[in-house]
Amino acid sequence: MPEWPEDRTSYASTLLQLNCFDLPQITDEDRGRTQMYISAREREKGKAEYQSVEDWLHSLETTVTVEELNESNLPRVVQLLNKTNQMNLSTRRMTGPELSAWLKEEKRKLWAFRVRDKFSDSGLTGILSLQAGADSCRIIDFLLSCRVMGRDIERVMIAVAVQCCHSLGCAHLTAKYLETAKNKPCRDFWMKSGFVYSEAETSFSWAAADPYPVPSHIEVIGLNRDQSECGLLRGQEGNFSTALL
Repeated sequence: MPEWPEDRTSYASTLLQLNCFDLPQITDEDRGRTQMYISAREREKGKAEYQSVEDWLHSLETTVTVEELNESNLPRVVQLLNKTNQMNLSTRRMTGPELSAWLKEEKRKLWAFRVRDKFSDSGLTGILSLQAGADSCRIIDFLLSCRVMGRDIERVMIAVAVQCCHSLGCAHLTAKYLETAKNKPCRDFWMKSGFVYSEAETSFSWAAADPYPVPSHIEVIGLNRDQSECGLLRGQEGNFSTALL
């Protein structure tokens, strides 16, 4: 129950300031939520048909499309930033204008990740952002919707970060984990990522000159606009296609 002012003439202005009647912006991912739940059940049901998780992952025919922030994906990116808890490195919360302003600073980059497989199109489900320094890059945002967790999309995101860090001439890529009550799954993933972990700093690091392997069962589509810095994603594994975004 909201607190009302003693002055009754202020009731109207107080009512207008309440946000409980605001209509949220509906994204394509919101509209397709029911179908995604159905597809998730079918996906898990089929898992029992395979002898290993690797075989099951290969059967999914997963495609990940990488794109930069733009007007059309901004609402979904902001939605993910403010609602994702489990697979979230820093749990940074920002509005659209705040995020756009942050990205205007030099050597800051953000990518959005769309995921689909033979069962469904999960839509925009991942976000990665970087800030480059003199000799190292730091991952600022690393988050993934729970609907696609555990299918190696996380490894694709890291590969993009390593590729960009190396392209920018930085020697190291770091990721600092900020613990919350709900993001332990993110820490568990990073502990198995192959990155070197510093317990004192609660951070992870990788030599940018070493390519990070992309899972061979995932096709990655994406060409960044600024090819002089972070161009086409390339790795030792996987099938890569190019598409202007």
